[in-house]
Amino acid sequence: MGVIEYAHIALKLLAGFIIILVYVRLSGKTQLAPTSVTDQVGNMVIGGLIGTFTLNTKASLATFVFVLAVWTAFLLGLRLLKARSVRVKELVDGKRIQLVRDGHFLPDNFKRSGLSIRDFLAQMNTRKIANFDDLKSVWFEQNGQLTILERGEELLSIVVIEEGRIIPDQLAALGRDDEWLMGELAARGIDDPTQVFCADYHDGKLWVYRY
Repeated sequence: MGVIEYAHIALKLLAGFIIILVYVRLSGKTQLAPTSVTDQVGNMVIGGLIGTFTLNTKASLATFVFVLAVWTAFLLGLRLLKARSVRVKELVDGKRIQLVRDGHFLPDNFKRSGLSIRDFLAQMNTRKIANFDDLKSVWFEQNGQLTILERGEELLSIVVIEEGRIIPDQLAALGRDDEWLMGELAARGIDDPTQVFCADYHDGKLWVYRY
């Protein structure tokens, strides 16, 4: 390749860097570290597009910028939809799955998560948990990570309202329902969950944070 080809590659890399920088800023993130399924897929596609178009000297700079801009715009749009709708978020990223409840394994949920006992044990070992008897509750999160509560530890904070939206699964995990939640809100002078930015349950009571 000659000087012109190398200059073309350099321009594509610069354009890719600028587009990714804009995407990171607009998405409200400080890094590209994946926190959900869509983040992982989005990052993989971005990396593939940059690698493919950068090394393909026949692909024009304009085509490269257009394709990468369309993909990042799609990711931003999807991110906005997930922020506004719990159902869209669950449809795209899935739901957190409880694997252990009160020290008891939930085999059907292991099948749903696709996590084998061997992989589960490996994650226990990396966290220096000696045996399964030490476990009280374990959740398989949407990003593939495990949230673990050992026996003797306090109950983890459970978010039941997120940006004005009630999260039914979280309420069910507490053994509560909408009627209980609305009663708790009414006791605080709140008649509509849309007035609540966040509400979580820990230390035996509900903590409410308004807009």
